[in-house]
Amino acid sequence: MHILIVEDDTSTGKLLGKFLLEVGECQYASNAKEAMKKYRQLIKEGRPFDLVCLDIMLPDGVSGIEILKQIRAIEHDNGVLIGEGSKILMISSMGDEATVVEAFRGLCDGFIAKPFNKKNIYNKLKEIELLDNEMEA
Repeated sequence: MHILIVEDDTSTGKLLGKFLLEVGECQYASNAKEAMKKYRQLIKEGRPFDLVCLDIMLPDGVSGIEILKQIRAIEHDNGVLIGEGSKILMISSMGDEATVVEAFRGLCDGFIAKPFNKKNIYNKLKEIELLDNEMEA
């Protein structure tokens, strides 16, 4: 599984990566520009990310929700049907209803509130059908 982790907090990104390395190959981006560069590169190579984990608050003035919308637009432009593109998890300490609703309107596949643990992550991956139910956290 190809995984992109977009997180500006290094320790949070490393923790998430530690959990996800057991199920796939992780790449990291700390801002929107870097994330979109990596995303476009793999699309161009014909091997898109299976999973993108997006923090909502990023340092360069572009939110994770904006990245989500850009990714979905790229998929649309490349003929990828809704539900067949990269699975996208929003991961944020901003768990208010308006933020969560905006993320799902942008067609994210799931939302995980910080702080998270391995069990939260694995349960969400099972929910969005990236892990089978036998995989233990």
